[in-house]
Amino acid sequence: MANIDNLKPRTDLSSEEAKKMGSKGGIASVKARKEKKLFKEEIERQLGSSLEAIVQAAIDKAKDGDIRAAEFLRDTSGQGIVNKIELTEIPIIKDDL
Repeated sequence: MANIDNLKPRTDLSSEEAKKMGSKGGIASVKARKEKKLFKEEIERQLGSSLEAIVQAAIDKAKDGDIRAAEFLRDTSGQGIVNKIELTEIPIIKDDL
């Protein structure tokens, strides 16, 4: 686990170290994508036609005005709202008062 004492800026890495770290990141990314795909396939396999029934029930509820059902459909279809917080450095100005 990383902590503040063992973190290095990428600019301090040699090209060989940067390449090695990038390779590790790429491998981890592929592994994560495969796991997500397998998880999704397993859910679909277990639910089978039940998945269609769940989606249809959500559609019916959304049509009746159920906001949570509408949010579920929006998010499931990939149109969810992304909450993005951008952190920026704010200079500290000291007053000599």
